[in-house]
Amino acid sequence: MSNLYKQSFKQNYTENVSLSIFNCGIQRCEGGYTWGPGIRDHYLIHIILKGKGSYCVSGKEYTLKQGDLFLAKPNQLITYTADQNDPWEYAWVGFNGACANRLVSQLPFWENAPVHHCANFDKVSFELLQIFENRGSSSVNETGMIGHLYLFIAHLTQEALAQNPRSNTSSA
Repeated sequence: MSNLYKQSFKQNYTENVSLSIFNCGIQRCEGGYTWGPGIRDHYLIHIILKGKGSYCVSGKEYTLKQGDLFLAKPNQLITYTADQNDPWEYAWVGFNGACANRLVSQLPFWENAPVHHCANFDKVSFELLQIFENRGSSSVNETGMIGHLYLFIAHLTQEALAQNPRSNTSSA
């Protein structure tokens, strides 16, 4: 019996236009599992919970392990692949909205570095998993998911500030 799994949730409609969850999920992959090459039409952040794999974007490949995150921006050609011998388990959140671009610009991802190793893995992974735990289409679910998305973003923004204290992460 296999212990592989994938659980996900996709929002069909949302009234929250400033920031909305497009999808979220958690997956334990089999060795060599690959998504892509493909393009997303929303922001997508994965956190590696266990195992290893690789992420390829803009012609560059990154090797990732537990505690690493990777960002996919809209309209980027990406591929990600689980390690053959130690395949990863990850959680993800896809989101969009009017303020998504501004919020993403505050995170510890740069054009030449779309990956980040968590300084506070427990807090960051907890919030991402809570987005999934609150999944559903009711207003209560949507509010819970968005609330945890903001907390997830806040933790990553703190990590970006710790890396670069002079960066301006306040809204213009």
